[in-house]
Amino acid sequence: MLPKPRRPREKRIVELTRVTYTIAEFCEMTGIGRATLLRSIDDGSLLTVRVGTRRLILARSLATTRDGHGFSREQKTTERNEIE
Repeated sequence: MLPKPRRPREKRIVELTRVTYTIAEFCEMTGIGRATLLRSIDDGSLLTVRVGTRRLILARSLATTRDGHGFSREQKTTERNEIE
């Protein structure tokens, strides 16, 4: 008796969404200079995460720069608590 032929496996396509960007990537996407971007990070307008020695900017911050509004102190605290 012959074995049953196998059905081909279904290919799964997984869509990945960027969660963070490097400082250089963020500058290129937004057209903001590096010094201006670093000032925005220092004053808390943009949310960042440290991974080792690297500082990465959260993708959610991109929406705030497009709107022209930064995060409020309350939003920053909430966002950071969710990440940790």
